[in-house]
Amino acid sequence: MNQLGYLYIIISSLSFAFIGIFSKNLYEVNTSLSVILITRFIISLFVLIPFIKFSKRNFILYKKDIIMGGGLYFITTFTYLSSLQYIGVGLAAVLAYIFPVYIFIYSIITGEIKLNLKSLLLISSSLTGVILISYHKFGKIDNLIGIFFAILSGLIYAVYIILNKEKKQNKNQIDIVFYQLIGASILSLPYLFISEKNFTLNNNFIFNMLGISIIGTLSAIYFLIKGMEKIGAFKSSIISLTEPVFAVIISVLFLNENMTKIQLYGLILIIFSCIFSSSIKNNLSQKMN
Repeated sequence: MNQLGYLYIIISSLSFAFIGIFSKNLYEVNTSLSVILITRFIISLFVLIPFIKFSKRNFILYKKDIIMGGGLYFITTFTYLSSLQYIGVGLAAVLAYIFPVYIFIYSIITGEIKLNLKSLLLISSSLTGVILISYHKFGKIDNLIGIFFAILSGLIYAVYIILNKEKKQNKNQIDIVFYQLIGASILSLPYLFISEKNFTLNNNFIFNMLGISIIGTLSAIYFLIKGMEKIGAFKSSIISLTEPVFAVIISVLFLNENMTKIQLYGLILIIFSCIFSSSIKNNLSQKMN
């Protein structure tokens, strides 16, 4: 049932949106970024291993996939969680989720899509949206650092999608997730040794780390995969744009973050740009096929 597929993607988006809440709670008790990263990846990996074992999958490890997939996934996660140290959850999620526009711009550069009035309108609306939603943060250096990290997170994720476009067609999504977690866990280890390792092992730490690992990672990825199996990658990518909307709502409800009307207009422009860019790419792919 397609309706079930839509529900899966919405659950996935909502799960991803909670990453910011759990991370902010950990930062408030002085948990270092390195501890959050390594704990998140390792917990997720160990929960996923029994699932793969009991599913009796013929699983083969490929070094290139581990290095590239895990490396880019690590950088994407690192930059996004870093942005949360400087700016709010809602703003970080919106800025990180404009990656479809980056992919669209890349398609123009490579000649896959022609530069015309519609393309210019899309790029202009996305840039305007970014300015409207983040303009009030331009006055402080710390805020600019957070904005930079959030935008970089989306950019790196776009690079990951572009590089893995053909490979994903030949591999199961579970395999891809496993590669990501293995590579990210390995890369987290050296970072753990060269950075601060602050944390307090208490109920607050355990609750929020389990939240990031199980809800924000495994649950989010699992329902994303199930949803894609039922409704396809294109429709899933469009519905996944509800993630920054959920992040904004959650940040307002649980973290008392505020959003002005101007920022709301910016959010609408960004979501419109992402949907429009994905639609153009999908229509082009259908014509080519």
